[in-house]
Amino acid sequence: IDQYIMNGGKVMWLFDEVEVNSDSLVYGETVALYRPLNIEDQLFRYGARVNPAIVQDLECMLIRLTVMSAGNRQQVVPAPWVYYPLLNPSANHPVTKNLNKVKGEFTNFIDTVGLDPAIHKKILLTTSKYSRSLSPPVVISLKEAEQTPDERVFNRSNLPVAVLLEGV
Repeated sequence: IDQYIMNGGKVMWLFDEVEVNSDSLVYGETVALYRPLNIEDQLFRYGARVNPAIVQDLECMLIRLTVMSAGNRQQVVPAPWVYYPLLNPSANHPVTKNLNKVKGEFTNFIDTVGLDPAIHKKILLTTSKYSRSLSPPVVISLKEAEQTPDERVFNRSNLPVAVLLEGV
């Protein structure tokens, strides 16, 4: 892949450094684990580092939870799920121009690294100004959706989750 890129080939990388088995949420909880893919050094040379951490954001999708109401009746209610952030697209790039917010699921964030002037870096998607990150291993429970999040701990803003690298 490296030789393909160095000879002008174009690649789109879509991957997660943290594995979350969302199917296990049927049982109420799951675990997020760090699963390196051994491409970190290669991406670092190109100018990007994918952080092995899960993003949480107060601007997020709603999920449907089944809860018990009075009289032992089950009721389905919408609840915010901070693990599914609504990502903000860059308004001034052709790839993301005129896009609405993009749904993320157990998303990692990216740092741009290096000072090579031949590589142009453009952030395409970011979190909101009310976000934070969690490092694995992390237990993820549906009970979290029933609780009101503490806004004070969501103190990171505009974490990049999609980056475009162009150049030589």
